[in-house]
Amino acid sequence: VIKICLFYSGLAEVYERNLVLNTAKALYQIKKPLDEMGYLFLGTIFLDGDKTIRGIAAEIWLEHVSHQMINNAQLGKVIGLHEKLEWAPVKRLTDLMQHHMLNVSKNHNHALEELISNILLQMEEPVTNLKKLLEVYHEVLALNQSEANGDVQQKLNDWKENSSLKKICNLLLKK
Repeated sequence: VIKICLFYSGLAEVYERNLVLNTAKALYQIKKPLDEMGYLFLGTIFLDGDKTIRGIAAEIWLEHVSHQMINNAQLGKVIGLHEKLEWAPVKRLTDLMQHHMLNVSKNHNHALEELISNILLQMEEPVTNLKKLLEVYHEVLALNQSEANGDVQQKLNDWKENSSLKKICNLLLKK
């Protein structure tokens, strides 16, 4: 399914879309911890061009966080590697986070912080619309009353040289 149907982030025929949708629904119903391929699939459908498929990805994440059976570092790495290559627009991810994943519960907010931190750690250079992801990250940190970890702070220090990111990076660095 990953190789054939998810090669591109938004150019799927009806057959591919239905296969991905049904696979996502099956993964949601299984309710078991994910393996390496499970994380690759979930991280990929987080960025899918279809809003329904992304919604199911968020539901899988919510359920797995609730049952403490998700590795947000591993999932964040997958999503971050996709975004580093600008495989899909960051807006898809930030919209999903804001509308489905943010402020569900205290545990979910901490899991979202870990997820975003690991997404950011994969990026070497700022990508298009990174500012929006950093704004969501700022909101999550405020909800959790925490601050960016040392590795993320290093990225923010590098990125604050970018004029469009300077303000949000300084906010995150509390400068």
